[in-house]
Amino acid sequence: MIDEETRANIRRLHFNRHLTINAVAEVLGIHHETVRRAISTKRSEIERISMSQLEKYEEKVLETLNIYPKLFASRIYLMLKEQGYKGRQRTVQRWIKDLRPKVKPRVFSTVVVLPGEQAQVDWGHFGFITVGRARRRLSAFVMVLAYSRAIYVRFTLDQTLEALLECHRHAFHFFLGVPRQLLYDNMRTVVSDRIGSKIRFQKDLLDFAGHYLFDVNVCKPFQPESKGRVERSIRYLRENFFAARTVSTIEQLNNDVLQWCKDTALNRPWPEDHSFTVKEKFEAEIPTLLRLPANDLFLRKHKAVKPDAYGYVLFDKNRYSVPAKGFGRSLIMAYDHGNVQILDDKELLVEHLRSWNQGEKIDHPDHNLDREKQLPKPRIASRAASVIERIPALRELLERSIHHDQSNTGSCVRWMEQTLDIHGLSITEKIVLQAVADNILTLDGLRSLLRTELNKAEPDITLALPDKKEVRDLNFRSHSLDSYDQL
Repeated sequence: MIDEETRANIRRLHFNRHLTINAVAEVLGIHHETVRRAISTKRSEIERISMSQLEKYEEKVLETLNIYPKLFASRIYLMLKEQGYKGRQRTVQRWIKDLRPKVKPRVFSTVVVLPGEQAQVDWGHFGFITVGRARRRLSAFVMVLAYSRAIYVRFTLDQTLEALLECHRHAFHFFLGVPRQLLYDNMRTVVSDRIGSKIRFQKDLLDFAGHYLFDVNVCKPFQPESKGRVERSIRYLRENFFAARTVSTIEQLNNDVLQWCKDTALNRPWPEDHSFTVKEKFEAEIPTLLRLPANDLFLRKHKAVKPDAYGYVLFDKNRYSVPAKGFGRSLIMAYDHGNVQILDDKELLVEHLRSWNQGEKIDHPDHNLDREKQLPKPRIASRAASVIERIPALRELLERSIHHDQSNTGSCVRWMEQTLDIHGLSITEKIVLQAVADNILTLDGLRSLLRTELNKAEPDITLALPDKKEVRDLNFRSHSLDSYDQL
């Protein structure tokens, strides 16, 4: 509400000085709706009439608000409009503000937790990280012991159940034991279904909890304060560790945050009593934790795969090589956050490190040899068969040329035929053997070998005469060569 002096100034500026509503609002520093109401006596009269019209709906609206105390005024306006109300939505909003039942402020109490009794778990979102050609979402798994406030953090590239359980294993080894209860948010990797207080947990999580002997519990929906210790730990992680940090690789980031958990996070004052450190309370809490089992439990997801024509299986936008034994067969891929295994029934064919890049080919050194053995032998044209009969090494040279697609084998065969006719078998065979030894597959390379071989050979000036008496007894008269200089 405004006083009479302000109302008079508004009307003077608008009607005498002819300022617009927005200009008056800017000059006096008030809202334009306040100016509009001050200059329009008719509008206030209409609003008063609209308020009186709403009185007949008051009982019905109060019943609705008792059932749905947070129902929006815009929804109530639509309901009243269906029942014949002709007023404005803004009038209903002001009217509902007075009718809506007052919500009692929530009162919180400090939860006392015994040593080793509980740990709280949650994810934190920390932007994105580039891995090769891939842009991955960067998440932080955070587990905090509710009594000592010791923190364990591990950064991951996804929030799958496999990543969640792998981080649990690392956390238990960091704490040197297992808390008796783990408190989670209502994340989908923990809760598969929930209706009120009835909760169905993920089966793999329950199997994991049964192996490590901890109890699974979740906080009530929309009440993050019930796991406030891990919420504050995530905020502490953002401000004390992650702020203004340059991230190169996730491996380096995890090494740095592990050192931070051991040093900075443990040596901070204990929130309950600053005369103690978190490290002192953590060392006292370790004996109260459950002992780690003899063997860790690993969760791997499985999916059916079939290698393509090149001997690879596609997973998460990357291709993983398969040995020749698995070509053309339906296989099983078992994968977790760090490894990818390919199995034929229960037989392990190969295990690869999981790549978080995109468009990458992950090869095993032996698989390239297997793949080459599976390739069909190159076909040799019939025209080359006659040349190969005389020079057997030519077959290997032609096969290499076909496999590596280095030259036109037809041109190569024709050149070999010409070389045989002109230079004979000995020189041609030397050229082929040298080309095989040096892996020379192009026609230009063969020509270069021929020139080198011809330069090394001494010219044969022996004149072979026919075995005839009239030829042997011929006498040749030598001529003077002086006349050639005059030509």
